[in-house]
Formats: sequence, C-alpha cells, structure tokens
Amino acid sequence: LVAALLLAVFAVKVARAQDSFVLDPSVLDQASVEQERLGKVFLSDLFLSPRFDYSEPKSGKFLLGRSYAAADWSRGDLVSGHFAFGTKSLIGAPARYGVVKAEDFAIIEAYAQVASDYGRIRLGFQTIPFGLESGINEANLRFERSLLYQHGLMGIRDLGLGYSISNDGFFNDWLVHNGEGGGELDNQTWFTTRLGYHQNFFTGGLSAQTGKTTPNSTDPSGNLSSTPAGSFQATGINIDQGATYRFFNIFFAYRSKDLETGFEFTTIDIYQSSQNTHPNTGHLDVFVPLKEVWGAMFRYDYLDPKDSVSPTNQQYTLGVCYRSRYETSNLYLYGSRNILPAPLSDSHQVLLVWRVSPFASKFN
Repeated sequence: LVAALLLAVFAVKVARAQDSFVLDPSVLDQASVEQERLGKVFLSDLFLSPRFDYSEPKSGKFLLGRSYAAADWSRGDLVSGHFAFGTKSLIGAPARYGVVKAEDFAIIEAYAQVASDYGRIRLGFQTIPFGLESGINEANLRFERSLLYQHGLMGIRDLGLGYSISNDGFFNDWLVHNGEGGGELDNQTWFTTRLGYHQNFFTGGLSAQTGKTTPNSTDPSGNLSSTPAGSFQATGINIDQGATYRFFNIFFAYRSKDLETGFEFTTIDIYQSSQNTHPNTGHLDVFVPLKEVWGAMFRYDYLDPKDSVSPTNQQYTLGVCYRSRYETSNLYLYGSRNILPAPLSDSHQVLLVWRVSPFASKFN
C-alpha cells in the first residue's frame, strides 16, 4: 500500500513537470509517443555539383562531385547541432590510409556546438582549419581543390574537438583530431591550427599541422605495402613504418566584386626510420568577373614530392563560368594541363561542372 501511494505521488509530480512523460503502457508503441520539440530544425545548406570529367587517354565519366546536404538544430544562440551527408570526396581521407571510393555517400559532418562571446567549441566530425581550401564550405571554392588535396597529403574533415575565436578581424582556429578522416586506428592524436587576419576584401594568415602514424592505421592488414595501393608512390610513405608529419602553410586572399585572387604555399616534413622527405606545394588563383553573369579564371598549381619515386607535377588551369544573379546556378568549364618531367607524358583534362544551391552565394 505504501509503495502504491508513493508511486501515485511520483506519477503526479512527473505529470506536472515541464518536460513530462506519460506513464502508460502505450509508450511501448513508438507511434503513440508524443515528444515536445525544443528549438528548431532546418535545412542549413544544400550544394549539388554534378559533373562530366574527360581525361586523357580517352577517359570520360559522370560524377556527383562535391555534393552534400546539411541540417542544423538550434535552441537559442548558445547550443546547436549540425549534420551533413555527402560524397566521401568531401572527407578527403589522406592517401596514407588507403584508397577510398570518393563517389560513395557518407556522413561528412556531425558535431555539437557551443558558441558565445568567448569563442566557438565543436565536438564531432568537422572541417579541418588549414589554409584557403580547408575549413570552408565547398560552395565558396571557385576551383577544384589543389594538388595538396588531389594527391591526398592533407585531409578535409576529421573527428575531433575544435575551438575558434575572432576579434576585430583577427581569427584563430584550433583542432585536436584523429588524423584518419574518421575513426581512430592508431591512437595517435593530430593537431591543426590556423591564425590570421581578415578585413574588408583581404585575408591572410598561417596554418600548421602535426601528427604521427603507425602501421596500425596505414597498413592495418599487414600486407598492403606489397600492393600498388600501398606503394610509396601512391601513399607518399613506407606504410609498414611509423611516420611523423609536420605541415606549415602561409596564405593570402583578396576578394572584391571586380577581382578574386588567392595564393598559398605549404611545406611538409615527413620523418621515417628509413628516410625523410620534404615535399612542398603551392598555387595561385585568379578569378575575374566579366559583366554580370560571366567570369574567367586561371590557376597555377605545383607539387614537388622531393623524393626519388614520385614526379614533380605542375598544373595549369583555365576556366570560364556562367552565373545566375545570386549564383544559385552556375556552370563552370575548366581545362587543365598536367606537366610531368620526361620521360613521362603530359596529360590534359576537361571538366564541366554545374553547381546548384538554393542559398545565395557568399561571393555575391
């Protein structure tokens, strides 16, 4: 009897609580459960980038490219959550961790966020703050990502804890992360930071990244090193050995309604027991709006692996684009030439990209 009375009192108090639960067998029926939704859920971003890629020798294919959709939940200005789904190419897992099917769909971002006057904290799957091309949305990139990412030296997104703060134009981003572009395999923590200054049309700053790998992440099966996918030329390291990485980057950008240009240079130190390598890479981008809807662009990009196996790569890209007024629908046509040292042959690529988003572009 006492237990029944206590249970009745408890039920009354629960029913009067702000976030109440109905103590009824019908709760077992999920369809009958009614929950109060706190805050709001909304579509925060949508970007489609279907394309046709023609590369020598006679290789043509249709791809979804850097396409994704994102949703946010927020309750006030302090706490929020973010979720994004897109192609794996947007994760950009480094080549040292193996081959990834870039066109497969996956969760590319999922994090909880707290934002206040003291900065912004994110925990989960998020962008890596590095240079001009990582740490920002794909819709804000005029070009495809540079050779630093095409060759898989640097990742784009990863699991970790991030902190960002800005004041009077100065900004600073920090991220402690796994390094693998997803789950932890070798228990080695990576650290990335970016600091700089932004005012009106100018942005400039420095980025750095450091971390280590072990064969547990680069060669988990123990037999990849003897395959083409695990070769030094494909991964940039001897995957059956541990490696220590250090990246240093300097970047500048100028964006106005009449001219957009960007430059960055990255030097890399890779230390292994068998050898040390010191690659460097950089690119210069120029975009010139022509009247209201047309635009012309140029990029010079190079990568010097600084080893005896991989060739130096220089890439020239010319492009033209046709834009809607707020850039919700843009058609890009790129032509690229990859210059390789003899006896290797140069290669050419033509890329047609249709970029669509319901949100007005930040360029405009």
